[in-house]
Amino acid sequence: MATKTTLNDLNEYLFQELDRLTNEDLSAEELDKEIKRSDALQKIAKTVIDNGTLALKAKKAS
Repeated sequence: MATKTTLNDLNEYLFQELDRLTNEDLSAEELDKEIKRSDALQKIAKTVIDNGTLALKAKKAS
C-alpha cells in the first residue's frame, strides 16, 4: 500500500515535534518521551530525504 504522505507533510511533522519539545509545561517524563519520539522522527526524516537525494542523483545521471 503506497503512502500519500508528502515532503510538505514531513516538514509539518518536524515543526509540530519542535513545538512539542519546546512546551515548557512538560514534565521530565513527558519531555523524555518527546525526545525519544523526536529522535525516531528525525531518523525517519533523514532516510526519506536521503532516498529522495539518491533518486534525484540517479535521474540526473540518466
